[in-house]
Amino acid sequence: MSRVILTRPAGQSRAWQEALQSAGHEVLDWPLIETLAADSPAAIDQAWQDPAGARAWMFVSAPAVHHFFARRPAGVSLKGVRCWATGPGTRRALHQCGVTDAEIDAPADDAPQFDTEQLWALVRSRVADWPAGQTVAIVRGTEAPSEADAEAASQAEQTGVGRDWLAEQLTAQGVRVRWVVAYQRGAPRWDASQQQRARQALADGSVWVFSSSLAVHTLAELVPQAPWATARAVATHDRIAQVLRSLGWGQVSMCKPQASELLHQVASLESSP
Repeated sequence: MSRVILTRPAGQSRAWQEALQSAGHEVLDWPLIETLAADSPAAIDQAWQDPAGARAWMFVSAPAVHHFFARRPAGVSLKGVRCWATGPGTRRALHQCGVTDAEIDAPADDAPQFDTEQLWALVRSRVADWPAGQTVAIVRGTEAPSEADAEAASQAEQTGVGRDWLAEQLTAQGVRVRWVVAYQRGAPRWDASQQQRARQALADGSVWVFSSSLAVHTLAELVPQAPWATARAVATHDRIAQVLRSLGWGQVSMCKPQASELLHQVASLESSP
């Protein structure tokens, strides 16, 4: 059985870990992204003062949900507005915060992919029917502040960091986009021992699982000049797979971010030469 390395933020890989261990795999949970509350919660607090000010609230990830709802004032909810999500993990996070399925727009579990393109295909016709002047709030994260580029850091604090494709589609439809930065992402700190363990795992046939391009880049920074040509990975989206291939990973495959799909893909890798 393969050794499988999970790289999601702490606490987000539990279901995958349990499924893989039940199938007999050794599993290492090495988060490559740390999520913390945003330095300034002002944008979240302002958003909660008038949640109905946006026709829909789009959450880019489970951390976006949890950090946003962590500052919900007593007695205030998002009742009456739509909550958008791109995948089952974010949808589950919304459930945990009291949002029902009837209030959520998200790709179905059997969708070919979980991303903003699939979400847009689902909501586009509804958005087209909205009266003019509507707003969609996009709740996302930013990078941990860097002294190297104070101007860029200041801009990121206001609008967050991430893919803007959905915002571009909304703007083209005449919808205003409101950015709400709910958390910040940073890299873990690895000592020389952890770096050496990672180098070994890149060369010994371990299967790395990535659900974020940021995690791929973080590993490349933590373990420079690593033996990428011998490394094996599973990516949960084609964009992530492209980043892995551009870095020279020797074997890259894809699956949807679901435990059953991941089990199947790891088994497939085991049977490949």
